[in-house]
Amino acid sequence: MSAAGPALSVIVPVYNGAAYLSEAVESALGNGYPDLEVLIVDDGSTDGSAAVAQSLVDRFPSQVRLLFHPDRRNHGVSAARNRGLEEAQGKWVGFLDADDRLLPGHFSASATVLEENRDIALVYGRMRRFYTPSGTGRQAPSEWGTGPGPGRVPDAFSRLLAGNFIPITAVVCRLESVRAVGGFDLGLSFAYEDYLLWTKLAYRERVFYTDRCTAEYRIHPASYSSNHIRDRWASVEELEYLRRVWQWVPAEDSSARQQLLDAEVEIGSRVLYRLYQALRRGNGRQAFREARNLLSLPHREQLLQVPSRWRRNRKASRTTTASMGVGAGL
Repeated sequence: MSAAGPALSVIVPVYNGAAYLSEAVESALGNGYPDLEVLIVDDGSTDGSAAVAQSLVDRFPSQVRLLFHPDRRNHGVSAARNRGLEEAQGKWVGFLDADDRLLPGHFSASATVLEENRDIALVYGRMRRFYTPSGTGRQAPSEWGTGPGPGRVPDAFSRLLAGNFIPITAVVCRLESVRAVGGFDLGLSFAYEDYLLWTKLAYRERVFYTDRCTAEYRIHPASYSSNHIRDRWASVEELEYLRRVWQWVPAEDSSARQQLLDAEVEIGSRVLYRLYQALRRGNGRQAFREARNLLSLPHREQLLQVPSRWRRNRKASRTTTASMGVGAGL
């Protein structure tokens, strides 16, 4: 680390993650990019995470720092990451959850892109999932993170409106760019807190895809990805994400707002389909919730054509199936 400060700051929020914290931090320190600092932000842990973090500070005093919220209470992962952003000293910033791991070369490859391309605000790669049942690692074959090919991602803003394709652990951003858009919004769910930040960055600057696997995402019984009950709130989360993008994009940018309108119709279609399925199943509570979500859409009249589109799609599907000779005699 130079006298002027590190080139890269790695923010590691931790809440009751003592079991895996050391492994996560060591994967950052051993990533092959020495000019970095690791900021561990304890988010009100009660399981000894702070003690594990302090032991890492003692082992690596020139590279690891331990931060807390002023009240030492739990405020959520976005607030913890923002606390790290306040203290970060690097030109660039990476994000690493306390139960994940980074693969060698991630920081060096990302830093090279950011150093050579001033218009790039965000560099990302892919992340692969792995499972830890009962403390024993088992490699999962699936990877997450996509792009049209290595290099700048064309139309990243509109692509993100269609769905998130950027895994946070596989990201390195320009710190000044992240601060310029206000960091992480509070009050969003796990699945959308980073998604909104990527969308804001892509609206203002360029995004670069390295087309390589750069991180590992641990799935274990206590991890968020193991909690499938969150799926029932998908409509609320999608619409809140979209509402905040609407508020953020300037009213005079007619092109971006048309893209937002198209995204609203697509998301609204999914909400309408969930309402339809809930009614078919006789799930009155979900149907009421989805109907309330639909009423919250500012341009809900655009959804009047969606059911006819479903009918057209079903008719086209039946025609295609019949032409293939499938289903004869049914």
